Amino acid sequence: MKTLLTAVVLATLFGCSVTNAQQTTADSENCLFTGRVTGLDPYGDNNLSVRQRPYGPSGPAYEKDELFTDDQVCVTQTAGRWLFVRYSRGDRMFSGWVYDRYVRED
Repeated sequence: MKTLLTAVVLATLFGCSVTNAQQTTADSENCLFTGRVTGLDPYGDNNLSVRQRPYGPSGPAYEKDELFTDDQVCVTQTAGRWLFVRYSRGDRMFSGWVYDRYVRED
């Protein structure tokens, strides 16, 4: 049992790495609302950082993934201007914190 739990934790930690641009979809169950990523700067990074926690300093140590324009997310909780989102790519689910300025409710 302990080995299985360790494997699940490691898969979760390493499975949420930065990935290339691709469409994401959200499961609408248990969402406060579903939304889409919008308002990114096409002349800047053109991605929305998904962070390990809200409010923290920016930088690669706190970024666990990236979302792109029109990616769909399921917002499950809020903390000030931060949203905890769930989203999928293919058959895998991911989650983390994003800034609300870049998510428009569907």
